[in-house]
Amino acid sequence: AECLSKAADAQFMLGPDLLVAPVTASRAREWSVYLPAGDSWQHAFSGQVFDGGAWVRVPTTLDDFPLFYRGGSTVSPFLLKATAQI
Repeated sequence: AECLSKAADAQFMLGPDLLVAPVTASRAREWSVYLPAGDSWQHAFSGQVFDGGAWVRVPTTLDDFPLFYRGGSTVSPFLLKATAQI
């Protein structure tokens, strides 16, 4: 439970529709992310869609980290690419 709490504390919204969950453990291969309730959320790199209001566990690498956008939002592919380079 403490690990999940720390993971939730590190994640943040970037504007109203992007959720960023920084991976703070070295050599992590997957990461837990809490997706806010009320909407679906799409993983920016895999395209996988998840229901909000739940914890999900996603694979992670240096190039493929937990970045989600709110379902139904209009997020530019350019913005996703730029965000991935942060």
